[in-house]
Parts: sequence; structure tokens; C-alpha cells
Amino acid sequence: MEDHVITDRIEALRGEFNRLGVDGYYIPKVDMFMGEYIRPCDERLKWVSGFTGSAGFAVITHNRAALFVDGRYTVQAKAECPDFEIILIPDNSVANWLNGEKIGADASIITQSNYERLCENIDIHFTENPIDILWSDRPLPQNYEVKQLAPELAGATTSQKLESVVKELLTLDLTAFVTNNPESIAWLLNIRGGEIPTLPAPHAFGVFEASGKISVFGMKAPNFDLSAQFYEFSDLLPFLSKFDGAIGANKESLPVEFWRAMTTAVATKDPIIAAKARKNFAEIKASQNAHIADAVAMCRFLHWLDEQDTSNLDEIKVRDRLEDFRRQNDAYSCASFDTISGFNENGAIVHYRVDKKSNLQFTKDGVLLLDSGGHYPGATTDITRTIAIGEGIDDTRIPFTAVLEGLASISQARFPKGYAGRDIDALARFPLWAQNRDYGHGTGHGVGASLSVHEGPASISKRGEVPIEEGMILSLEPGFYVEGKFGIRLENLAVVREDNNFLHFETLTFVPFDRRMISHENLSPNPKEWLNTYHHEVWERLAQSLDGTTKSWLRQNTAPL
Repeated sequence: MEDHVITDRIEALRGEFNRLGVDGYYIPKVDMFMGEYIRPCDERLKWVSGFTGSAGFAVITHNRAALFVDGRYTVQAKAECPDFEIILIPDNSVANWLNGEKIGADASIITQSNYERLCENIDIHFTENPIDILWSDRPLPQNYEVKQLAPELAGATTSQKLESVVKELLTLDLTAFVTNNPESIAWLLNIRGGEIPTLPAPHAFGVFEASGKISVFGMKAPNFDLSAQFYEFSDLLPFLSKFDGAIGANKESLPVEFWRAMTTAVATKDPIIAAKARKNFAEIKASQNAHIADAVAMCRFLHWLDEQDTSNLDEIKVRDRLEDFRRQNDAYSCASFDTISGFNENGAIVHYRVDKKSNLQFTKDGVLLLDSGGHYPGATTDITRTIAIGEGIDDTRIPFTAVLEGLASISQARFPKGYAGRDIDALARFPLWAQNRDYGHGTGHGVGASLSVHEGPASISKRGEVPIEEGMILSLEPGFYVEGKFGIRLENLAVVREDNNFLHFETLTFVPFDRRMISHENLSPNPKEWLNTYHHEVWERLAQSLDGTTKSWLRQNTAPL
């Protein structure tokens, strides 16, 4: 993109303010479905700012422009958005940045709850979205095909899943619930497929009634039988406005436009979200199988990487080669998110996405942060390894060891039922805190069953308030980053198990850690024992699936320290 393009777009947007009767405009990184991954046709924030991160918002007034992001994206935002002030949230508020201006917003892409919070201190005025007018080459929505999820992967029929949803509705005295979450629709109907390969769910709204009726808006009826009625998206607002009976909706996710259409709306949580997060036996089995397949691909890739002349490598070549190894397995569908392949200073950008402009050629010695995953039948994987290139970087070994110890600590955690992510988040941070170090992202997120790689409602973070429950699949991923130098992150997925009213994690990911990165004199006895046990299990689970020099590589890299 030419340097002046973003500047021209900002000025074009400002040219619309007088017509709209506003002094500025609010542009969030969301669509009407409020998910992390959005369609190209809905990338309004990227169009006006150049920002490619997954969370944040911009406010543009007549003479100022600011991009508000959290700690994951401050480095990335500075690099991508030179025309904007970069403001860290939640430490700073947009109200304090403004000077009383009337701010325009699009009612279809701002949630009811967010609107209520913002309008306490900001003069919000809903208008048509001027970016939709200015964006002359805006992509069109794409057609897609949905497929049925095999019963042995789903583990329950739509009718069985609907029983728990209906029970929840009746408990809350609700006649129905409206959701804008594509994953809820996909999970309930046991279907997969959508416009975004990394999020195989239909971009549609659903209304689930206590009578058992399911209505889907914005998705074409498939060529197989489903227990649902399908309607055009244009039918949704009239349907909601005329609905007879109390209808539940999540104010944290439903946009203002749809909330206001209902005369009997009741604020409540989506009953499907929690049910979807508690994986059943079939979903856990599918995840175990997927992680073995993914680990085999990762080990073949890591062996290949160790044999290369690193001077011939760069971030894109490494990313693409890993994809090649995954594709050798017919069960692999596609990446579960855009692979993060960050060498040295690019590894310090937590959610870095390499492109031709940012692509770094490897030097003789350095550190590669590689965060990747895939969709497999009924399961989704996500793994991060930090790898020494050549001799690595001396300054990384002590913090790497602390990150590894943090992963060992939380992997071994036992905690009472009812505890939330915020109650155990510190376990992964203690070794870093002892070195006056920390990281700005959460320690873990939920993972879907061939759905989103980032799934609610639970998380392991300072703000993780939802209790962790048996059957949830969560990531465990402490890290450490030095801006302009390197990034370290280590990530396994684990399923939550229950034993005598206590919960613990059962690891799903089995790929060796790079022992060249470890400061052996700083590795404590318990983490060392955990690592040796983990590596022994990696060998036991993968050895029969590998042969030749790759098997020898695995033996060497899983030998006890």
C-alpha cells in the first residue's frame, strides 16, 4: 500500500462528517457477528488505518486520529499505523481523549452494552457507515458450502443439544434466544463451513425457541436435512420486532440495531456458549487424535528446520514449509489461524503476521517464535514453540527458562471446582515475576472443536472471571517479549479433568521444547522433572508414527536432561 493511501482515506472520511452531522467517527475492529475473525468485506478498521490486529478501535475527528489497542498490539500498531496516535486500553479511555465532540457510529457493529458504556461519557450519534460509501473496491461476501459434522465427531445430535438450551430458556422464563454467534449455530446444528476458512461456521443469526423451533437468518438452506428453518437476513429485523414473548439476548455481543428491534428483550448470556465449551467424550477423542497428527507434522518440520542452512531461510519460507508438512496428512483441513512466524524483533509483536514487507531474512544466530495450528475432523489445534536459530541469542535463555517453568507450573496445577482463570493465572507468571518480568497477554484461552481457535467463555488471565469446568480445552501459554529484540512464548493445549471435586489439566500437545534455549543452571528441579516426564510421553506417543532420521531426531530431543 502506498504511503499516502491511509492519509487520503482519513481525509475522505472527515469529508463526510458535516453531511452526517458529527465531529468524528468510531470505527471498531468488529462486524455484526462480533467475532475475532471477520470477513474481508467487513475489514473497515483495516481499510481506514492499516491495522491488521484482531482487536481495537479507532476514533477519527476533524483534526486528530487515534487507535486504541491493548498490550498485545502496541508494538504492531506503532509499526502499521503511523498516521494515528496509539493509545493503550484499558489504561486510557476514549472519553478522556475526546474534547466533547459528537461521535458518529454504526448501530449494526456496536454492541448494546458497549453503547451503554460509551454514551455515559460520549455523545454518540448513529448514522449510516461512511466507510461503506467511500470503500469503492469493497469485496463482496463469498458463497460457501456447509457440511454435516459426522455423528462420531459431534458426540450428540441437534435434538440432544437443544434439550439443554431449552431447559435454560425455561429456567429463565424466556420464549426464545437470539444469537449472532456463528459458532453457536454451527455447534447446535452439527455443521461446519463458512466464508472464513479459519472459522468454519456460517455468518448468520439464529433464534432458538423454547418450543424447539430453530430459525436461521442469512444462511442458505443446505442440501441435507437440518432441524431448522432458513430465512433471508432481511427477514430478521421484522421477525424480532413482531416476536411474541420474552426473547433473550447477550448485550455484550448483540448490536444495538437488533437489540432495539425487540420490544421484549431480556439481557442474558448465550446458553450455547457454556455448553459448547464443555467438550463431550467424542470431541475430546477427536482432539487427542488431531494433536497426535499435528505433532507428527510439527516434528517433521522441526527436524527439517534443524538441517537447513539458516541463511537461506526467512519468516515466510518457514511458515509455508510448516503448512506443507501439515498438508501431508489427509485429515488436515486448513490453518486454524494465520501462522505467527516471527524472527528476532518480529517475535516481540505478540500477534505478528508476516507479509512481504515485514518478512525478515534469518541471520546466522537468532530466535524464532512460531505460533500455529490447524483444523482437523472435529478438532482444532494451537501450538507455540520458540526455537533457536544457529546458536540462538544468549539473552533469551534465562527468560526462556522462566517461561518454561511457568508452563510447567500451570500444567501441574490442581485447584478446586469453581475457580476461575484469574485464580490460577499467577501460577504461570511467578517464575517471571521473580526476575521482575511479565507479559501483557493472558495465559490461556478456550479452543473450539473444529471451530474458533479462540473460544469463550473461560480464559486464564487477570480478567478471567468465568469458572473453569471439566471438559474445557484451554491453551497454556506464558511468554516474554523485549521490543525490538525478541519474543518468547511456549504453548500447549490441555483438557480440564475432574478428580474428587478438584480440577487439573491433561496435556493434549506433544512436541519437544528446544533444549538449546534452556539455561540449565537456572532450571529448578520440579520443572526439570516435569520436562523430562513430558518429553518421555512425547516419545511414547509419536515414535511409532515417525521413522528414519526424524525418529532419531525425536529420540535425541526427548532424551532426559
